[in-house]
Amino acid sequence: MVKETKFYDILGVKPNANDNDLKKAYRKMALQYHPDKNPSPEAGEKFKEISLAYEVLSNAEKRKIYDQVNSKFELFFVLDSNYHIVEIKSHQLSCAYKLRKF
Repeated sequence: MVKETKFYDILGVKPNANDNDLKKAYRKMALQYHPDKNPSPEAGEKFKEISLAYEVLSNAEKRKIYDQVNSKFELFFVLDSNYHIVEIKSHQLSCAYKLRKF
């Protein structure tokens, strides 16, 4: 059961959305907030949030971790310089747990 729905909310889809729904929502949001298309100062950060949400939800393994673990613990995503996930961690009682390295 999915309790945390932040990434789904960012893309405007339900937790049971299929790959097509995710892709359509991502494209729509990415066009709206891409820094080259939207000059507002918040657009760049919003675009990064949208990209991170899509990267997690469009990958079956990352989505499974998000849906199962994030309902109990806050997840932290370690990103490389291109904002791609390289590791997913969770903090519990101030201890970092490495869940998966990509």
